[in-house]
This record gives sequence, C-alpha cells and structure tokens, in this order.
Amino acid sequence: MTTGRRLLGLGTMLLALLVVVAVVASQLVTAPYVLLKPGTAYDVLAEEGPGGGPMIRIEGHETHPTEGGLRMTTVAMYGGPGHEASWWEVTWSRLRGQDEIIPREQVFPAEVTEEEVDQHSSAQMEGSQSGASVVALRAAGVEVTEEVVVGEVLPDAAARGVLRTDDVILEAGGRSVEQPADVQQVVQAAEPGTKVPMRVRRDGRERTLEVPTGTAEGRTVVGVLLGARADSAVDVTVDAGAVGGPSAGMMLSLGIYDQLTEGPLTGGEDIAGTGTIDAEGQVGPIDGIRQKMIGARDSGADWFLAPDANCGEVVGRVPGGMEAFAVTDFSEARSTVEAIAAGDTAGLETCEQVLSEQPAPSASSAG
Repeated sequence: MTTGRRLLGLGTMLLALLVVVAVVASQLVTAPYVLLKPGTAYDVLAEEGPGGGPMIRIEGHETHPTEGGLRMTTVAMYGGPGHEASWWEVTWSRLRGQDEIIPREQVFPAEVTEEEVDQHSSAQMEGSQSGASVVALRAAGVEVTEEVVVGEVLPDAAARGVLRTDDVILEAGGRSVEQPADVQQVVQAAEPGTKVPMRVRRDGRERTLEVPTGTAEGRTVVGVLLGARADSAVDVTVDAGAVGGPSAGMMLSLGIYDQLTEGPLTGGEDIAGTGTIDAEGQVGPIDGIRQKMIGARDSGADWFLAPDANCGEVVGRVPGGMEAFAVTDFSEARSTVEAIAAGDTAGLETCEQVLSEQPAPSASSAG
C-alpha cells in the first residue's frame, strides 16, 4: 500500500508538472493568428482624447459648444509584428467568444516589419482626418479646395524612390487633378511597366517626375496611398494619439461639423459609430465591427452608426441596450444623428432593412 501511494503521488506530481509546462509553453510559444478584441470608443468631442488634449482643434472659424458624445470606435489588435499572440491568448479568445481570430497571413504580408505597420496605420489615420475635414468644412458652408497628397509609399511600390510621402500631385498624364480618383484613373489607363508623367510639389518646389507602374490584382498601380488634404482658411487639427487606421473618418467628420455649427448635433445623446470617409462624403466599410460595437457599448454609447456595407456583420450581433442604424454617406450620418437627437428614429434605416432590400442571388450563380 505504501508503494502504491508513493507511485500515485508521483504520478499526480508528474501530471501537475506537465500541466504547468503546457501552460507556460502556451504563453511563450507564438501562434500564427491575429486577435481582434473590443477597444475603447473615444469621444471626439471630449476635452481629453487619446492624445491627452482635445481631439479636434479648429482655428480661423467660430466654434460652438457641444453636448453628448460622438464616439469613434477602435479594435485592440494582437498578433501583428512585434506583438505576436501566444497560444494561451488564442485559446482564451476562443473561450471568450467575442474576439475575432484571423490567420496572420490574411492580415500582414510575410516580411512586413512593426515599423512599416505603424507607418501604414498612421498614414491611413492622416488620410482619414483629411477626408473628414474636407467633408465637414464643406457641409458647414466653408470654402475649401483639395490637394491630392501622397500619404504613403508602400514598401514594394513601383514608384518607390520616385514619389515621396507628402508630395502634392498637381498633374498626372498631362491632366490637372483635383481628387485622388483623378490620379487613379490616369494610372489604371496606363500599360503596366510604363511610366506616367506627374507634376508634383515637393518642399515648396514644383517638379515633373516619370513614375514607374506595376500591377496588383490585375490593375495598373504605382504603389502609393493617396489622400485629399483640405486647403482652406479654416485650420482643422486632429490629435488621435496612437490610434491609427482609416475607420474614424465618419465620426471625425461629424465631430468637426458639430463644432463648426450652432446647436449640439447629438442633443445630448451618446452616439458611437465607424466607417471610412472620402472627400465626397461616401462612407466605406471597415474591419472588426462586432468588436467595435461591444467596445462602444462598454464605453457608454446607446446608439451606433454602421456603414451599410458592413450590415451582414451587424445583424444579430448588436449588443443589448444599444440600437444600430445603417448609413451610406455623411449626409445620411448627419441626418441619423439629428433624428436620434430629436427622439424620432422610427424612419431610420436598420441593417435588417438594408439586407432585405438586397436582391437575392440568381439560380444561375449557384454551384
């Protein structure tokens, strides 16, 4: 009996040791996944944003008091370069049931560095801020023109070494440009491997460049991200701290417009949302909308504005105690906020309605 008890005790100790080793290993060994978790929903109207001060500063125009909240939503991402996720974190995310788990190669190129990811994210945020400023200023009746700016030159770009970040593109292919789409049209009309002449302003001087082209997904490209920068007597500055990416555009445009115009846009309500925005005011889809809705609810929002292109991910996933509406552009986003402020939401479009209005797939497309 004594020997049996000793063997049983030794077996228990070995089992416990194996469990400890397995737990430690799961925390140390990285997993090839990216985890999207609910992040903070920052009020763009607040006096203290993620950068430590007001997120929106406006000079050269009268500003007005605001009430309530307009929250831009974020996702906490784990698993990128320099922030690899462990198997323990992946397992815990699966158990939580509210995180999104994505194979790493679907999010990041194999050789991308942490610095390149940060630069890309910052460039996207800068482009988002520029588009939001253009849209809000125009909606508030402020005269504004646009400059087409190179926001980022991608690592493997055909134009790398020719175009530079912050170059202002004045002409492409002999045509004047007023918006990023003008440059894209000229480039996509060119044969891959040829060069497109562009006149740019760099450091205050104009110069003509011969910009090489390549291909991506069957299209002719030069490999840069373009943005529209507002050129106006009114100066709008956005300080989002370390928050990056393009998805804050819609909420920033609403926040800028709210400060430029009389009367609080929200009527004191706490409203969150997400979506990219271009200089024409079109709202585009984003990633991680389920996690953003959870973060918005946890931050205190009662309402959520979602891009209609994300409606398939919204239906059935709106957190309890919060209502969500679909929007397609700035005008619709603004009127939705105004309806919420007035307590008259009966006519607002939901994601269920958006999906019900989409045509069913034809039988010939099956299979």
